[in-house]
Amino acid sequence: MFVFNFLFSIKKANYWIKTARDPNDYRLQYDLPNTWSQKYNLIYQSILSLNLFPSDVAKLESAYYLSKMLDFGIPLDSRSNLTKGDWTSWVAAFNDDQEQSNAIIGKLYKFGNESPDRIPYSDFYNVANGHVLGFRARPVMGGLFVRALLESPLAGDFDFKAKSPSKRRGRVNKCNTQ
Repeated sequence: MFVFNFLFSIKKANYWIKTARDPNDYRLQYDLPNTWSQKYNLIYQSILSLNLFPSDVAKLESAYYLSKMLDFGIPLDSRSNLTKGDWTSWVAAFNDDQEQSNAIIGKLYKFGNESPDRIPYSDFYNVANGHVLGFRARPVMGGLFVRALLESPLAGDFDFKAKSPSKRRGRVNKCNTQ
């Protein structure tokens, strides 16, 4: 089943590469030319060693994002100036060009330091003016550290096998109702 699913994924990736291509990037939607979006989920190519997409897909997208960058980062897509900082950090992480990656991370840093809204770091904001749109100090901001995961994976350092079988079965209620 795994092999079937993987082969199906390769087929779908190749279809996307052919049908979503514009001259300088890949479209937001197949039938909408001159639209674009951050392809942040390409980060899983590296994390999971999938190799579904050729490396030039990420290179093309990364170069295009720099042309769309505003004062506080890259919009999520061509529909508005809104972004998600954690996803933008994923875009920076799958970029092999360190200068481009630093430019993207630099905008996230600028948002954290210069946003007119002085609140805990937000992952959802307007890249044109730096104003926050409600999300504050959410756990998803751990996504900012994806570069550290790629450069020094921790999974090999952990032993996931239990030393002995668990004696616990199902939910254990420790409340004394008597």
